[in-house]
Amino acid sequence: MSEVKFDMGRWLNADRDGEQQSRSGETCGWTQQNYLFEHVETLVSEIEVSLVNLTKTYEEWLNIGYSLADGLGVNGRIYFHRLSIHNPMYTFDKAEILYAKCLSGKRKGINISYLFDKAREAGIKYDFIKSKKPTKPTKPTGVGKTTDMEDDKVSVLSVLSEDGPLPTFSDQVEGLLPGFLGLISVYGQTYQEKDVLLLGAIVTLSACLPNVYGRYAGMEVYPNLFFFLTARASSGKGRLNLCRLLVQPIHDKLYKEYQAERKEYLKKKAAYEARRSKCMVKPDPPIKHLLFIPANSSATSVYQILSESDERGLIFETEGDTLAYAFASDFGNFSDGFRKAFHHEPISYHRRTDDEHVDIKHPQLSTVLSGTPEQLRSLIRDTENGLFSRFIFYSMNTGLDWMDVFSLPKGPSLDDEFAEMGQTFTAFYERLCKTRRLYFQFKPSQNERFHRYFSQLQFELYNRYGENMIASVRRMGLIFYRIAMILTTLRIMQHGDYVSDMCCLDIDFDNTMKIVNVIIQHTVSVYKDLCSIQDAMKEATISIRAKFLRDMPQEFDWDAVFQKAQMMKISTRTAERYIAHYCKVGAIEKQASGLYRKVDPVG
Repeated sequence: MSEVKFDMGRWLNADRDGEQQSRSGETCGWTQQNYLFEHVETLVSEIEVSLVNLTKTYEEWLNIGYSLADGLGVNGRIYFHRLSIHNPMYTFDKAEILYAKCLSGKRKGINISYLFDKAREAGIKYDFIKSKKPTKPTKPTGVGKTTDMEDDKVSVLSVLSEDGPLPTFSDQVEGLLPGFLGLISVYGQTYQEKDVLLLGAIVTLSACLPNVYGRYAGMEVYPNLFFFLTARASSGKGRLNLCRLLVQPIHDKLYKEYQAERKEYLKKKAAYEARRSKCMVKPDPPIKHLLFIPANSSATSVYQILSESDERGLIFETEGDTLAYAFASDFGNFSDGFRKAFHHEPISYHRRTDDEHVDIKHPQLSTVLSGTPEQLRSLIRDTENGLFSRFIFYSMNTGLDWMDVFSLPKGPSLDDEFAEMGQTFTAFYERLCKTRRLYFQFKPSQNERFHRYFSQLQFELYNRYGENMIASVRRMGLIFYRIAMILTTLRIMQHGDYVSDMCCLDIDFDNTMKIVNVIIQHTVSVYKDLCSIQDAMKEATISIRAKFLRDMPQEFDWDAVFQKAQMMKISTRTAERYIAHYCKVGAIEKQASGLYRKVDPVG
């Protein structure tokens, strides 16, 4: 008896009416097309995890392309790349040419069913093939699955584990992320490197997702995130630079357009100044649309670039103390506006040149920084600093293994590969610019899981670390929502639906949960490091202050105070504070103007 092959067409044509997505949040959109995408995504993820190569021969490779083109059209391209990655003949350009060929025609007997049949023959066990007919999704009720709640409880407990090295998440989400992120993670040689590339990409791309928004605590929010990668020198944090290439074409195009407009402006300006005719209108200078904002700019320059770039921008600096120096200077201190931008709060500034007051109503700023622990502490001096709770932190573990720097296969460099992916993302970005505004939301069951998870997390972390961790936990909720929004938006690159509002898939909610679990553990690690430095500084200050009083004579005047300050190499202002402190606590008393006496000598 011949084997009956799985018939994708019959399966998809089974009666199932999709529910219309509701803005009220009670249901999520569900369509036949999205259902197919979701299952192809899951199948491809299974294939990736199993390291199965379905493209061993050229014919098989081409047939996989025809299969995806038949079922998904142009949106199957990302899956073709993911399935082709293990083919020894694979290059990005070659796969692009092959898939273009598959889109231009059909091959007899090859349709989307071919992909599922080949996967089954390769030993991939997938429930979608076995079930023959899916059950129609139903409206969620109650609080969702008990197993989800139990898993989330385990997740919170794992966050609080303090044993061993800091964890990674890419090993937990491997093969489950949107295809574009899946391609990026391939270029990490370790799970730690994969984490860095994925977080760097997520935050970098968060600056370039126009017309995407959601509502969090009743307020309209956008995908923008802040990220700080901390590691010792030569620990491999330089890989983060590759993520900049993902959006470099966007910046280059904006700057090229500005240069062309400026050239035209200078020509018109010269003509105007030469003639000075009353009938001529003085030309206005072009608006400088940019994506990258230099961290070492003056506060006014940063705000001006942000204002003139549709209130969107990206700070990307691989030396984190660049921003710290800017915040420390009088002309460059935009830390107040930086903190406001995290919540899209209005920023106001004054332009002296045109005597103009400017309001940035909804700043959408993303930030990617890296640096050593010392550079991190120069930017964020203590945990009560409002910056601390706004950042995603990731600490790279420093290993002693020597990396084989010549082990990568021959072919395009990593810079070339990421530049190529940057062109792909730029096309997606330009499409988003032209679409209507897309609203993102969680399902009711996801809302409940989110609420329970963070309620428990806040309780546990407060009991362990006190009030200073509360702000981090609460802002982590917003970070969780934004990451889920980004993952969901990147799915559009696969299914091509630029019209419907977006509802988070369960797979992406779970992905976000796994990512945030790890981020929190890294945040706690940075928190404890900063706290230990704070405590040491306080102890050192107390020790110096005590020595200052102990070495003073029983009676002394201000000349003796200033001489002692000079000997101990502390400022006169600090010495004055020491005297004020000891007067307040009763350790010294004022005898007359400028004359003091120790009441209880320290010694």
